[in-house]
Amino acid sequence: MMTRRLLRGAQVVDVVNGGVSRYDILVTGDRISEVVPPGSFSSDEDLETIDLDGCWVTPGLIDMHCHLALITGPTPPVSLFLDNGVTGIRDPGGPIAVQSAIRQSVAEGTLDGPKIWLSGEIFDGSPVVWPSASRAVDDPDAARAAVRDQAARGADFVKVYNHITDEVLRAILDEAAKVGIPVVGHVPRSMGMPRAVRAGLRNLEHVRIAARDFLPEEEARVIDPLPVTEREPRLWSRLDVEAPWVDDLIAELVEHDITLDPTLLIDEVVFGDRSIDIDHPDNAFLPEYVRLAWEADSMVTSLVVDPESRRLYDTGRMRVRRFVEKCVAAGVRIVAGTDGVGLGRLLPGFAVHHELALLREAGLSGTQALAAATHQAAHALGAEDLGEIAAGKRADLAVWRVDPTREHLRPEHLRLLLVDGVVRRSDD
Repeated sequence: MMTRRLLRGAQVVDVVNGGVSRYDILVTGDRISEVVPPGSFSSDEDLETIDLDGCWVTPGLIDMHCHLALITGPTPPVSLFLDNGVTGIRDPGGPIAVQSAIRQSVAEGTLDGPKIWLSGEIFDGSPVVWPSASRAVDDPDAARAAVRDQAARGADFVKVYNHITDEVLRAILDEAAKVGIPVVGHVPRSMGMPRAVRAGLRNLEHVRIAARDFLPEEEARVIDPLPVTEREPRLWSRLDVEAPWVDDLIAELVEHDITLDPTLLIDEVVFGDRSIDIDHPDNAFLPEYVRLAWEADSMVTSLVVDPESRRLYDTGRMRVRRFVEKCVAAGVRIVAGTDGVGLGRLLPGFAVHHELALLREAGLSGTQALAAATHQAAHALGAEDLGEIAAGKRADLAVWRVDPTREHLRPEHLRLLLVDGVVRRSDD
């Protein structure tokens, strides 16, 4: 007989329609079976009742951009995701053998961790930006073969990167549609956002507008090839977010049903004060060998930002946030990704809370920000049984001691977590 649990009297966050209301939630096995007004059920011997008066319930959070392969060592600390109410992660780039091994360990129960969707190696043109995590696909035939191979090795989607050409992107998109997996990625630098969207790229990582989209050709030829730490500050310092062409671009994103993953956090880390993260007190949650490895060698600390780029970023960051705000107002689907993992603000699980705070600063309401990490994320993953508190949905639920629509969440705010209906208490 399946276990029946009644979560009684909590404030339930409606991430689909907005708002917070008090309900009782009946969980049967791994599913939500009913969401009803308080007092609708009477206790019986077959019903385990958990009193949640004074608590808030959300769907389990999902980090839509998290690089698991950066977690080294024999026991990756993926339980930190669960400790922060994160029940799912999408890993868009890394050695598929490493990604698959972690996912298998979680599935077999030898690691305590979240659900994992993975891409395997990044598809990039020559030269690849991240050699240890990429495969070069320089022609359409190689691209098609790479898609089929990645899908056969268990990838849930594929990711494209900066140096992919127009014809290679089209081949990847066509072959991915044939094998039934989505494509996510950076806007290729040779194309710009409008061309990539028109070509069929529907899932955009980062807010990567190209200089070629709005600057004269001679300036764009200088700015677009620059390293990210120089290009983005220079580009956004020049971009007028209120210009009519930006509204036209956003309208095109809506028309093509684009999912945008802004990853605001990673820019805050890269262009900010690195000592904040290296010396962050939350690093104490990491196993010592992981902390030392990340201090010695991580993608974030290897990115060198010159003082002028930092100054320009201080101007551009508010324009990026305004762009995201305008996307939300127009109806673009926004999801919450962190581009973690790493030290400090990029810690597993903790990073999602930081990204939610930045989305609120960008103009999203509390429920809209939570939707980006739940309902909207589940839709983008094609996991329609997740991300919502409703009858028939999978019982991945986070119970908080504070209002998650207003507060910056912390592990100590998590009272309990349900993963596929199984209760994981915070004091465990």
